[in-house]
Amino acid sequence: MEVKRIYVKKKEGFNGEAKDLMADLQENLKIKELENIIILNRYDVEGVSEETFEQARNTVFAEPQVDESFLEEYPFQDQDYIFGVEFLPRSI
Repeated sequence: MEVKRIYVKKKEGFNGEAKDLMADLQENLKIKELENIIILNRYDVEGVSEETFEQARNTVFAEPQVDESFLEEYPFQDQDYIFGVEFLPRSI
């Protein structure tokens, strides 16, 4: 089954979480050179039709008024530093 990937980020003015994180890193970790932070949510979707995926893209995964979404790839720049965070399966 094909896996579809979508990246979602908040538009400027709605990215308060990223702004707060940047201020926290600049102040508490003394990373003064930090210029910008973007928080991306990545979703991998499988088992749905193309039609269902397109309907969900801007209703379930993103809100067009406040989010930008990118299919399959995000346009990272060469100078970007990237790290990921994901939940681990809960052990029983």
